[in-house]
Amino acid sequence: MKNTRIHDCTFINSAADGVSGASTGNLRLGGLDGADIYNITIRENKGYGIKFMHVGHIRNVKIHDCDIQVPEVDSQWSEDASIELWNLSYGNEIYNVNCNTWLSMVNHSIMNQYQPTATHPSNLKIRNLRIKDIDGHSVKESIEVALSGVEISNSYFQDKGFGIAIWGGKAWGGSIENHDINIHNNIFANVARKVQFGFGNSAAVFIPDPASNIKIHNNVLDNLGNSLQINSADRISIKNNVFLNSQGDDVQGGKNIAFTNNLRRNTNPAKPTWQIQFAVNATNIQGDPRFTGTGDRWNSYYKSASSRSLVVDRGIDVALPYSGSAPDIGRWEW
Repeated sequence: MKNTRIHDCTFINSAADGVSGASTGNLRLGGLDGADIYNITIRENKGYGIKFMHVGHIRNVKIHDCDIQVPEVDSQWSEDASIELWNLSYGNEIYNVNCNTWLSMVNHSIMNQYQPTATHPSNLKIRNLRIKDIDGHSVKESIEVALSGVEISNSYFQDKGFGIAIWGGKAWGGSIENHDINIHNNIFANVARKVQFGFGNSAAVFIPDPASNIKIHNNVLDNLGNSLQINSADRISIKNNVFLNSQGDDVQGGKNIAFTNNLRRNTNPAKPTWQIQFAVNATNIQGDPRFTGTGDRWNSYYKSASSRSLVVDRGIDVALPYSGSAPDIGRWEW
């Protein structure tokens, strides 16, 4: 189906669990090329919010300006997904979405034709997404990414089990190594739930499978476990991020890491230096970033209090817009 429009709809308890061993969604999508889906409100007590139909196949689909609330308890997947899409080709976007549970974005290994190309380098762009756990007991990630050519930006994730999990194609029965994933200008904050360790818990970015060319720039990582747990991932750029009170390591694992112009603050006297398994150069600093510390955490809390804040003009150019003599460190520009 081409050029579909679905808008200004409200769904209330229109899904279910346990249907052929799976969950259904309030809105089911598949075989779409060029769809605009917006102003969708979902209030669900059993199943998923928006979900793929059959094996999906999604191209040039925009889902935006939606408010989705689904159960945070599910017997099979720990909690239901707000949005789950399978087999995304190029040109897809999700933006201006408020929800309480995870997004699952999966390309199965048989979909080699859905790998990014020079003509179509982007399979999915996610921006202005806000995911806030309600009960503070989540063990699920905010976004499951099992495809290449993804950009996740300008979003806020609070009190989930962990942030973004990048699963490899091998996890889905093939040999695809996901690559070209750009994570920038996001906030990952555990402000209510207790930090837990274990399988991906509390890391802002968790990469358990082989992956390459991952950019992690200008994010705020507040009160997490191992703030970045990147295991065997290769060619990782970690720049202009703020690490606040990592409970474990600031960075654990990874190969060929470019680590520059990050700021660390940890009030635990037992962790006086960077908790990292490689040498840290002088472009990486420690100290109070001097954020405002007031207002909504997704809006004003992590902004610089003044032009004298420690993060202002202390970053490095990573091809993102900035003002002043150099980029700032963290989510916001002064």
